[in-house]
Amino acid sequence: MKEYEYSMKVKSVESFIEYCKANNYAEKVSKQNRIVFENKANDHVIARLTTEIQAGKETTFLDFKNINVKKDNLNVSDESEMMEVTDENRKVIFSMLDTLEFYEVANNLRTRYTFKKDGVIFEIDDYERPQMKIVAIEGDIRNVEKVYKEVIEKYYDFILKGEEMKNKTIVLASNSEHKIKEFKEMFKGYNILSLKDISFFDDIVEDGKTFYDNALIKAETIHKFLKEKNMPAMVIADDTGLCVDALGGAPGVYSARYAGNHDNESNRKKLLHELEGVKNRDAHFMTLIVRIDPNGKVTAYEGRADGKILTKQQGENGFGYDPIFYSTEINKCFGEASSEEKNSISHRGKATAKLKADLEKI
Repeated sequence: MKEYEYSMKVKSVESFIEYCKANNYAEKVSKQNRIVFENKANDHVIARLTTEIQAGKETTFLDFKNINVKKDNLNVSDESEMMEVTDENRKVIFSMLDTLEFYEVANNLRTRYTFKKDGVIFEIDDYERPQMKIVAIEGDIRNVEKVYKEVIEKYYDFILKGEEMKNKTIVLASNSEHKIKEFKEMFKGYNILSLKDISFFDDIVEDGKTFYDNALIKAETIHKFLKEKNMPAMVIADDTGLCVDALGGAPGVYSARYAGNHDNESNRKKLLHELEGVKNRDAHFMTLIVRIDPNGKVTAYEGRADGKILTKQQGENGFGYDPIFYSTEINKCFGEASSEEKNSISHRGKATAKLKADLEKI
């Protein structure tokens, strides 16, 4: 089966299963649990014990395809053999596990369900993180995006109405992995959703003159989208930029596309070039966060981090202009600071701290 790029994080395996069953989606493969046996002495997988439930019948297999120790002690023909664990051979197989000197059974229980809707097969998997993806198409491939969007929209409509998610879901108007990671670190305990997670794929034109303008444009666009889909969730949007005193506040609202595109390396090189020979290197990052509640109430939060522009890049942490921004508050380049250090004094950290303080009052 061909695997497609359509995939998304979901709240939990259980919520997606409940949703699929509530919508009467066809159930193709009901369940698979997998336990991985590892040899801790040299840190590699030795065997997998997999239990599948198909058509109401439970079957357990022991898969030796990755074995590479004590092969001579096994009564199997080659490394790829998979043995069914039946009542008759259960004791034999588990005695073989003992001869392999397994140090422990890894805590790696994997559950997968597969459902079919309109010829599109969706798989839900809780390995590493709960996520849903398309694994096969039996019908017209032109129908895929339509079905995918419908499933996502209805699914989030399904869970966002739940009492458990009330006041705990925040839609961040971004698909930036770095930004989403930062927000998740600052808002632990909240369900942070990206634009991809809510199936919003349109471009948002940020043509505002100020950071507030651009943040409001994004927040209002997503708030309207959620309202039309009957998905009541709080929306958070931000606009962030670097303001350099010697350049009259530039790059400012154009920080992300300062060099003509959204390329961080090009932006940094252009800024360093324009500041060659300039003594005044004072600068500050500015973040403006706009929060729109499900009822439409708008609240803004501002954060600022002061520092100087270096003459060359330092460190590999952070993103954007971080490797050339020296913070005068922690006396360290953002590119060398840990995420904890940066979040404690960064522009976004200060703005989100104000936002978080407000949310804790709800």
